[in-house]
Amino acid sequence: MPPSPPLRARRAIWIALLACGAVTIAACHKSHSCFRDSDCSDNEVCFADGCGDPGQGIRVEVSPQSSAGRFAQDLALDDIHARLDLQLSFPAVLQGSVRFQEVQPPQVLPYTGRISVRGQGESEIIPGVARTFDVALALSQDGSADPPFSCSPATGTPTPWCLPVNAGVYSITVNTLDVDRPPATTQTRTTIRPGYISNIDLLLGALTPPYPVSGHITARIDPPNLDLQAFTDPINLRPLSQRVRPGPNGEFTLQLSPSTLLYRSFVVQVSPHDATAPVPQKIFGPYSAIPNPPGLNLDMGNYGDPVIVSGKIIDSRQSGIANATVYVDGRVGGGGTFRSQAVLTDNSGNFSLSTLRSAPDASSTFWALPPAQSSSGILRLLLAIRSAAPMPLGAITCPDKVLVQGRIYNSDDSIAPGVRVVAVPVQALSGLPLPANGGQDVTDAASSYSLKLDPAVYRLDFIPGDQLPRASRFAAVIADPDPSGGFRSVQLDDVALSKGRRITGNVFAVMNQGDDHTQIAPSTSLRFFRLITDLDNKPSSVLLAETVSDARGTYSVSLPSR
Repeated sequence: MPPSPPLRARRAIWIALLACGAVTIAACHKSHSCFRDSDCSDNEVCFADGCGDPGQGIRVEVSPQSSAGRFAQDLALDDIHARLDLQLSFPAVLQGSVRFQEVQPPQVLPYTGRISVRGQGESEIIPGVARTFDVALALSQDGSADPPFSCSPATGTPTPWCLPVNAGVYSITVNTLDVDRPPATTQTRTTIRPGYISNIDLLLGALTPPYPVSGHITARIDPPNLDLQAFTDPINLRPLSQRVRPGPNGEFTLQLSPSTLLYRSFVVQVSPHDATAPVPQKIFGPYSAIPNPPGLNLDMGNYGDPVIVSGKIIDSRQSGIANATVYVDGRVGGGGTFRSQAVLTDNSGNFSLSTLRSAPDASSTFWALPPAQSSSGILRLLLAIRSAAPMPLGAITCPDKVLVQGRIYNSDDSIAPGVRVVAVPVQALSGLPLPANGGQDVTDAASSYSLKLDPAVYRLDFIPGDQLPRASRFAAVIADPDPSGGFRSVQLDDVALSKGRRITGNVFAVMNQGDDHTQIAPSTSLRFFRLITDLDNKPSSVLLAETVSDARGTYSVSLPSR
């Protein structure tokens, strides 16, 4: 087959691939945007944020035998060779102790009881690669943990508790879990590196005496069917008490943490014990934190009886949309908020759900989310539900998704069939929700692809076969109304794949802490990234290649090259 015509720089009005002055993309990433390697200098490759040296800014995430409990480590590869062996250290270890402040007599003691240890962060050297962990431990009087973990300090001395984790920079939160005590929380930040033990010593503060708050709640349902809990404020919702259920007459007592006096105020959240009950959630307060607080009288108000909302979700061709997710949320009578149980439309697009009436001064929001493979987009509709009578909405039309089309070529301008194109939503547009899903397609015999997308900013990943490296671009998809109906289709600028440079090597890992002896690491997951600048001009990264080492610890990948 003869080669296709040379690549054309087709400028799309409503889509931009990192171009200066692009709609919704606030700033240029570099003075020289590119769509193919020939737009760059002789020693550069076209990456997602512009031209760059293919041998610089390469990072690899290595997870040796992750199914066997090994954890991710990251390596910087700024000197790329055809043969590249990877040497891993012992996994990163977090070691810690948790103490609390005893009031009488004043002293600091080890905390005993159940705790949760949560870490949220990202790789230290691969920005944008999230790292998390969440584990529950039971601490004994000597500080040891149940379940125990098979790690210990390099010095061989005992440790209160330790966790092997993915390497990264973390914000670590420890919460007490014992229901017979007011909750206590403490936080810290730390960097956890492979081959090292990161020590944290956490102080919960005073746990006694509790700050008791009593009161009475009035509701349209039996009070024992409600849950009450105190929090610091309605935004951060940091718990100050355990969750309790009122007595049969609505009486309740909350045992708040002594730290309540430090926050100076608190709020009380009331919600149904059964999440499917037609009862709103309501936040009362804030209340001043003063010694000997007066009793609280809480009233859930008149939120009314459930209302049946029904209708049919259709597309622009008047066909019913099956398996669309439909729900209603918003403020309701009595001052609380309510989100109905989500339902799925049937094969004809019909639905029926139960919700509560809108607050007198507000409207509820009706949502219809077609399935990912649908050509229809997300529908958001304001509904003023004022009556307890059933509310038939009739046929409701979801907007079309935007048809996005483009072509992909090889570096020599030849066609590139069979390239998988994946659109990943990365940023919402003003006033619109971030889509839960993007879309994907495979280029046809003419190198063309087409995607149906909701308006948003996407990262487009081009994943070829033939042992070529991946490529990525950013695109802002905006719905431009078509006078004939729907939205105008969008033609993206042509994209050319880079040539591949084959990199092979073996993965070696230290299997035992304190032992310098390395072994081959079979079944190791490797993901190669390139450092870039994202749409907000912040450090980020894009995936270039991924593979798994074989039984001999050998791997092979293709990275971009000129």
